[in-house]
Amino acid sequence: MLRAFLSLRMWCVLLLSLLFHLLLVGWLSSYLPTWRSAAVEPPITLVKLVQPVIGSPVRVAPPAPPTSPPPPASAISASPPATPEKPAHAIPAPLPEPEPPVSAPPSPDTHALAPPPNTLLTLEVRTTLGTLDGVLEWVVQEGRYRLRLETRLRPESLAALKLLRRSQGGFDSHGLAPSRFTAQQGKRAEVATSFLRNRAELGDVQEPLVTFSRVADRLPLSAGVQDELSVLIQLGFLLRANPKLLQQEGNTFEVPVASTRAVETYHFTLLGKTEVRSDLGVVSTWHVRSQPLSDRYATTIEVWLAPDYHFLPIKTRFDFGNAYIEMLTQKISRPGSDD
Repeated sequence: MLRAFLSLRMWCVLLLSLLFHLLLVGWLSSYLPTWRSAAVEPPITLVKLVQPVIGSPVRVAPPAPPTSPPPPASAISASPPATPEKPAHAIPAPLPEPEPPVSAPPSPDTHALAPPPNTLLTLEVRTTLGTLDGVLEWVVQEGRYRLRLETRLRPESLAALKLLRRSQGGFDSHGLAPSRFTAQQGKRAEVATSFLRNRAELGDVQEPLVTFSRVADRLPLSAGVQDELSVLIQLGFLLRANPKLLQQEGNTFEVPVASTRAVETYHFTLLGKTEVRSDLGVVSTWHVRSQPLSDRYATTIEVWLAPDYHFLPIKTRFDFGNAYIEMLTQKISRPGSDD
């Protein structure tokens, strides 16, 4: 009897325990979704920060214009739309750029421009070693020219300073066309530069040449080439034949010049107007100077050309690096009148 009672009691306890657990599970299941949603964290989004480049402007796209509603069908015309008018703020056409300085003068017209008349310039010649007297004689006869530069020694002058330079030739479309240039200094032998232009002088050679007595080089004869004496007259010839060169200071032009051993291209610059004082009085001149070359011992030429005297050289200066010769005109006369 007692054993049966204990078995019944145990079964009652088990049933009550099972009922309790069922009730507990049902109650917890009603709150489980809310608890899980609160416990799970949202996903992480990585944002890449872009730093602007220092110094570069930040470009912001302009806002899009508002879209206007389409016009009603009655307002649509069959005719083509009118051409829109040019806006008042349209960018004007660019202004023309100013003309650059003249780099090379055109060939002068020797038929329309006569060479300077026959003239004798009495000079004062200043050198590194002393001062001398001198003459520059220009003669044109039968379509050809002769040019002579000669110094005359003073009692205190050195014999080595005695100079004699001659240039002769004709004229072509570029101005003076020298055929022979000779130079002599002190007691040294005369040296010559020849400009071979015609077939009789060239022989079997087809192209014109420049030859030298002191070196064996034979160089092509370029257009407008001058010698170291004829260039003094050629500069004035170019300015007379090309007035455009005188319109602006700083204009430059090139002249090939032959010495007694080589041919170099001189770049001349127009420095402007200046006055030169001598026994002639105050003379208005155009100052022209060759640009320095890479070789500091190369010859640099400066010339002051007088428009009132047919652009003849009133003053001339040759710089040879460590020496110079400067010639100043003191008197102008006809050849053979009073030298």
